[in-house]
Amino acid sequence: MDDQGWGLRTMLGLCAILAFFLLLIVINIKSIFGGILYNSNTNDDKPGYTNQDYQQLESKLIDGAKKYIKEYYSDGIPEGVKLVFTVKDLQNKGFLEEINDPNNKNITCSGYINVEKESSMDKYYPYIKCGNKYGTKGYNKIFDD
Repeated sequence: MDDQGWGLRTMLGLCAILAFFLLLIVINIKSIFGGILYNSNTNDDKPGYTNQDYQQLESKLIDGAKKYIKEYYSDGIPEGVKLVFTVKDLQNKGFLEEINDPNNKNITCSGYINVEKESSMDKYYPYIKCGNKYGTKGYNKIFDD
């Protein structure tokens, strides 16, 4: 009888080779784009750092965005509209003061906030980065100019 198709060993070997190359690709993509996509928001391994300190900074960013929207969007933002404000934008307009790392006042934090209207409510999504010590989960350097 004549063999047709692949055997189980051949198929498993091919899958192992493909999985290996896929792993290499993922590792390379992560190393190439690691500086653009900064996704760490846990500082539990660093003594003196608490997420609560950084959440207070994120709250200040939300307050600044609310002041901006109240000033420039008196009727509120339209349904489905998404806005992005950088920390610098809000500071230049006088809605936010400089924000510094709570554990090292010499480090100035940067960031941005996404605001969108969902179900007739404004939703605020703040993202900050304080040096190499903290970055809000989901922070993307592209939006922080």
